[in-house]
Amino acid sequence: MNYRSFATLLLVLTCDFANAKNHQSNLLFNQEGYRISHYRSPTPESVKGGEVISTETLWSLLQATNSEPILINVLPLDAFQGVYIKNSGEPQIPSSYWLANVGNGVLDKLWMSYFKHHLKTLRQQRPDAPIVFYCKADCWMSWNAVTRAHKLGYNNLYWYADGVDGWSEANFTLVLGRPEPIAPFL
Repeated sequence: MNYRSFATLLLVLTCDFANAKNHQSNLLFNQEGYRISHYRSPTPESVKGGEVISTETLWSLLQATNSEPILINVLPLDAFQGVYIKNSGEPQIPSSYWLANVGNGVLDKLWMSYFKHHLKTLRQQRPDAPIVFYCKADCWMSWNAVTRAHKLGYNNLYWYADGVDGWSEANFTLVLGRPEPIAPFL
């Protein structure tokens, strides 16, 4: 193979790799910037509109007497006609609200209403409280939820990216949680 043929082949391979990488990126995120697939994979170290916090920082927030955070678990759960398919609870951090499915990359009108209603209600009860979103470790759903809440105009947002896995690894207590009902939004 001569130099010109090698250079042409290298250029073609480079273009193919760039196109494949761009295509893969299009499969992972929608046009609004939400992750839409492969939710359980390595996550970034930041999120627009929120601050990433460690287990130690979350513990400190929970110990502060002046502004206990609103904890929101966004673990997904299948639902059919307003009834959750799974009937048992899932481990979560104590005093959390489980807003199932609000971390999906695409929310239909029902789930968006559910998300907006609960954020509004929780913030009205505690206007200055930080809101902490979490799921499991390496889960993009909590990243999506922070991004979505920020786009809805909320501030004082935190992303506990280690989620229930990090909480458990630190030997902190988990409780069985139940998702907030979806039926009222049908």
